[in-house]
Amino acid sequence: MKQRLTIAFALISDTELLVFDEPANGLDPNGMLEVRELLVKLNREKGVTIFISSHLLLKIEKMVTHLGIISYSEIKFEGSKEDLNNLYKFQKTKFQLNDAAKY
Repeated sequence: MKQRLTIAFALISDTELLVFDEPANGLDPNGMLEVRELLVKLNREKGVTIFISSHLLLKIEKMVTHLGIISYSEIKFEGSKEDLNNLYKFQKTKFQLNDAAKY
């Protein structure tokens, strides 16, 4: 409930920028979903820019359009989800063994 209250206080003001550190931390699964939906709605309907710091990448990637990855105080990546996926896409390799009986 403290996390929800903190988020509510942040949303009271009519601001153009919100900064959250682990906004879903300590929330139950439904609470995480509600917070995620609320932040996406604020961005889409009111144009609010939202910065989120989180270690829960699988949860965050469902709502972000752009992201940055920081490791040891250094920006390792900055761009769209698509850019990140293309950068680290695994290449498929096909192996074929001819005349397996010989081996």
